[in-house]
Amino acid sequence: LNHNCPADISTRVSGTTVTVHFTEPTAARWNYVLLLASGASAWVPGGCGSSCMASSSEQPAGSSYSLAISHGVNGWGQWSDFSPYTVGGGAIVGVVEGFYWSNAHAVHGVSGQYTHAQRRRLLRVLQDRGLQAFVYAPQTADTISPWPAVDSREWRATADLARSLGVRLVYGLRPGWVDGTTPSRVQDKLDELIAAGVGEYVLAWDDTAGAGTLDQMQAQGDLIMTHLSNYRSSECALLAIVPAAYHAKTDTHVPAGHNTTWESQLLLLDGGVDTRIPFVLAGPSVTPLAVSVPDSFPRLSSGRPFILWDNWCAVDTSTRIPWALPRNRDPALFRAPFGGVLLNLAFPPERVIHAIFALALHGAVDAATEEQAAAYWAGFLAHDRFITDARRPAVQAALLAAIRDDKFYSSIGELTAAVPALEGVFL
Repeated sequence: LNHNCPADISTRVSGTTVTVHFTEPTAARWNYVLLLASGASAWVPGGCGSSCMASSSEQPAGSSYSLAISHGVNGWGQWSDFSPYTVGGGAIVGVVEGFYWSNAHAVHGVSGQYTHAQRRRLLRVLQDRGLQAFVYAPQTADTISPWPAVDSREWRATADLARSLGVRLVYGLRPGWVDGTTPSRVQDKLDELIAAGVGEYVLAWDDTAGAGTLDQMQAQGDLIMTHLSNYRSSECALLAIVPAAYHAKTDTHVPAGHNTTWESQLLLLDGGVDTRIPFVLAGPSVTPLAVSVPDSFPRLSSGRPFILWDNWCAVDTSTRIPWALPRNRDPALFRAPFGGVLLNLAFPPERVIHAIFALALHGAVDAATEEQAAAYWAGFLAHDRFITDARRPAVQAALLAAIRDDKFYSSIGELTAAVPALEGVFL
C-alpha cells in the first residue's frame, strides 16, 4: 500500500458494504475518506491513537470505491490513493489448497498441506499472474484447533506477504459436524485469524459425513446467521460457503432419501443463510470435463451467486502429475455476475505451475497457450533450482510434449523412463 501515514490499514467487503479499518500507533494527524462511485463518502478523522472504523452505506453491486489519505496538520495536504475496488459483484479468480494429501503420499517428508514456504512461494506466482486469491482449505489438516506458536508466526508472515502483494489470503474453516461446541470453537479460530492478519474465511462442509442432512444444514445456517454473521465481521469476513451438496451427483454425504434434485439438496441451507454469500460448487460432477454458465449450476430462486471450485488438476496421489490444461471452461465463469473460479491444486506445488498459468487466461486454452504454459513452468523450475539453466530448453520441450500427450503414468519412475529429460525434476 503506497502511503506514508503510520496507520495499519485494511479494507473489507461484506455483501455490498465496504468497511475501512485502521489502527494508528500514535495520535497522528491523518484524515481518511472512503470515496464511492455514487459520489457519497464517509470521512473519518485521524488522531484516534488506537483503532477506528468507517463503513459506507449500501452500494450497488459492481460499483467501486477507493480510500484516500491526507495529512491533516494544515487542512488537506497531498492525497494518496488506493486503486479502485469492486463492491459486491466482481468475480474472484484464484486457487485453493483443498486437496487430500495422505501420509502415504508424502513428498520430501511433507504431507497433509503445503509448507508455509511453499504457500508463500505460490502467493508470488499468483501476484505475477494477476490472480486475486489464495484459499487455504486442505482436507487432511485440522483447520479449527489453535495453532502452535510457530504456526502463528508463520501465518502472520504469510498474511503480511499476501497483503503486500495484493493477493487475498482466505482461510478455510472445516467445522465438521455442527454441535453445541461449534460456535465457540469457530469464534476462537476467527480471533486467532484476526490476530494473524487474515481478513477473510470460508466455511467448508464438502465431503463431511452427514453434513447434507436436514438437521445439519439447519445447524449450519444457525451457526452462520446467529453466531458468525456479526462476529468481528469487519475484521474477518465470510467470503463463501462450500455446502455438502457441492456437486450435482448425490453421494453418501447427502442422503438421497429426502431430496431428488441439486436444488432441493441445497434448499434448506440456501433459505437459512444471507443470499449475498456465495456457494462454492464443483459443477455437475466432482471433476467435470466442461463447465458453463448457467447450465452447470443449480437454479436457486434466491439468486445466490456461485463460485466454481474447479477440481481439474487436484489429483490426490504423489505418483501422478496433472498434465493437461483446464479446457471447456466458459469465459463467463471468470467475470461478474458469476462469482468466479477457484482452481483446486495438487501437491507439491511445483507440479501445478502450468495450471496456474492457464487459470489467468480465463478459459482461453489452445496450442499457443500450451507453449506459453510450458515455458512459464520451466522458468519456475529453473528459478527455484529444480533444474539448472542449462537444462531449461530440454525440460521445457519435455513439459510441452507431456501437456499435449496427457498420458497416465503410474509412478514418477515410469514417467522419467518414458521422458528422460524430466529425470530428477519431480521426486
